[in-house]
Amino acid sequence: MSCLAPEGQHWESYLPSSESDIAFPLNQSSKPRTSVAVVRFEQYVYLIRSCIVLSES
Repeated sequence: MSCLAPEGQHWESYLPSSESDIAFPLNQSSKPRTSVAVVRFEQYVYLIRSCIVLSES
């Protein structure tokens, strides 16, 4: 099972690749991508839930 981001990339690739990225969120190379990916993923979950609710009603 693979979730695709709008660009066609696996959303897992946006997540921190190591614990150092999580321990040091001020790392400019990882924070913007991670935060944007999380927001996008949450939007996907919201859209998917909305579609499920509409299909069940």
